[in-house]
Amino acid sequence: MKTLVLFVCCLMLAAAGASAQLISNGDFDADGQIRWRSDLGSRTDWVGEPAGWYSNLYHEGQINGNYGEPITGYGSGNCAALKAEGGNYLQQVLSGVDPTTANGFVISYDGGIRYNSLYNTGERDITLRVSLWDVTDDVELSGVDVVTAYASSATSLEARLHLLSYDPTGLAGHEIALRFANTTENPVGGANSNQALFDNVSVEVKGVPGIISPAPNGAVNVLRDTMIEWTAPVDPNIVQVFGYDFYFDPNESNVENATSATSGTLYSSFGLTGTSFDPPADLDYETTYYWRVDAIVDYDDVPGTTINEATKISAGTWFFTTASAKPVVTTQPKDQVAFPGDSVTFSVDAFSRTGSLLTYQWYKSSDNVADYDQAGTTDQAVGVDSDSLTINVNSDTAAAIANDQMYYYCVISNGGVEVSELAFLNVKYMIAHYAFESDAADSSISANDGTWGDVSQEDYNTDNPIIGTAAGVFTSNPNSYVNIGTTAVSSLQKDASQGTISYWVKTTSTNEMNICGTFNDGFVTGMGVNMNEGTQGRLAMYIRGEAGTSSVVSLVADVDEVFDGVWHHVAFVWEDGAETEGAIYVDGVAVTLTTSNVGSVELAAWQYPMLIAAVNSRGNNENYLVGELDELKMYNYALSKTDVIDQYLAGPADWVCESEIDFDFNGNCIVDIADFATFAVKWLECGRYPQTQCN
Repeated sequence: MKTLVLFVCCLMLAAAGASAQLISNGDFDADGQIRWRSDLGSRTDWVGEPAGWYSNLYHEGQINGNYGEPITGYGSGNCAALKAEGGNYLQQVLSGVDPTTANGFVISYDGGIRYNSLYNTGERDITLRVSLWDVTDDVELSGVDVVTAYASSATSLEARLHLLSYDPTGLAGHEIALRFANTTENPVGGANSNQALFDNVSVEVKGVPGIISPAPNGAVNVLRDTMIEWTAPVDPNIVQVFGYDFYFDPNESNVENATSATSGTLYSSFGLTGTSFDPPADLDYETTYYWRVDAIVDYDDVPGTTINEATKISAGTWFFTTASAKPVVTTQPKDQVAFPGDSVTFSVDAFSRTGSLLTYQWYKSSDNVADYDQAGTTDQAVGVDSDSLTINVNSDTAAAIANDQMYYYCVISNGGVEVSELAFLNVKYMIAHYAFESDAADSSISANDGTWGDVSQEDYNTDNPIIGTAAGVFTSNPNSYVNIGTTAVSSLQKDASQGTISYWVKTTSTNEMNICGTFNDGFVTGMGVNMNEGTQGRLAMYIRGEAGTSSVVSLVADVDEVFDGVWHHVAFVWEDGAETEGAIYVDGVAVTLTTSNVGSVELAAWQYPMLIAAVNSRGNNENYLVGELDELKMYNYALSKTDVIDQYLAGPADWVCESEIDFDFNGNCIVDIADFATFAVKWLECGRYPQTQCN
């Protein structure tokens, strides 16, 4: 889209008359009448001078045009100069101007270039940006890039003239300014090589048509039956507005280059006296239209002008885009959570701009991409023609659950097509359960059975297991581990932002050991549950996502009592966004964490098998567990506190003190006669000083 600016020739503006100059004597002579000023106010000799041109990038001690000092020897007298350096500009606030009515200005000045011939031996050009600026909102209203090239380093300044117009909508009470900026990119030899010069600045009000509707310029989702409206030019020197030429077309070039002589292919009404145009038919959907209004006016210094001799003024080309024919989705499907056997419903609300009937087709996808219409897609059409979709979650096998645990979206049609956002169905279930009942079978519905690293190392304690009839026994032998493959905990790979890993363990080892784990190459995706990791008595769990090198989930606590050679129940629980995002429970009680970090994370597929009683670290098996392990369970959701306690109470314990109770002096989690006796022993004890005050 070309900038909304007209380069107006001197002949075109000859009838403009003598409008009041908003900036007088902008010639930057060294007589002090107009001085460069700095927002920083670091020049002490400028203190007390009135506001004038200023730069927000003035630096103390830089002269010869560097950020605001005049340069001698160019043009007639001194000039202003701007380095070719990012952000370098000078501006003048147009005080007393109402930006809602004065929507056009004639900017005139003398401009040129200064360059360093030592470095700039090739093309010598520079880009000066001349623009109107909304100081209140700090945005450009309109502007023009002036690119010039010179063959000599000492060239007289050339007169320039531009008409800058802008959309005045919403500018009531705003302050506007004229800004000059050097936007030359990568000048040879640095910022000093190319400097923009300008002098003799003058600004005059210039009445041009103003946009009313569709507004602002570039408006989108415009109705097909829109009325195009504009304002008459506001200029005290305009005696009469004879009418307007109106140009309108989906082709920008047609509008920009159109004249009354070429208007046969365009909407045009030479001499149109109104300030609106109603297209004869509804516009097309999803189409960008360009339009231009030329006001035909008579200025006061050419009385008696006939219409054929009148001056034309234009605000330039505006554009808007009509609304889409596609349906509009007002309510998107939401993520759903379910347990196996539950039913969930996805729904979508939409309406048709065309008034035609909407049809619905739901799809499910294994990834977060709606590519139902792409060749080779695996997205599956599901449901019937309805704005809702109900899923009865399968519960027989992990494969059945995986078939439901997908992303769902709806394609809505009415001739046009709109696709809803994707929503995920997260099925909560136990994704692994290794009970070590004299085998390495997975008794969860995943049925992901493990194999020992060496069958000769397979060993179970059947004399005193903590749960059931046996527990796994592991040593530091390099083959004393269980391999559960590269598809283990695959449910977590979709979304590892929450989950639970729990187990019973008995050990006295001070070695660094892993309950389970695997890590891909490149320090990205991986997860592991550690014991004595870096510090004796430490419990830790880490999950690292595919998008980064640091752990997105990490829970760490120092719990020496777990390593005393008796059975202990340990549970890691995490859930991104929950009130308590992460916790480690030991024997049903939450322990103090030294590290707690839980975030949103997705895992890539495992490159190496996940191991139990060791870790596969980028192809190397290490950190073997020395001790006994039982009832290793993994969930793709966060268990509640009571769920964890119930797992612990499945062992030999009868109860857990879920929370501290006042006056429970003996720690048996009940206030009874023993606590009263402890209290009575201390009855009337006194710690005052002096003791005489205890009587």
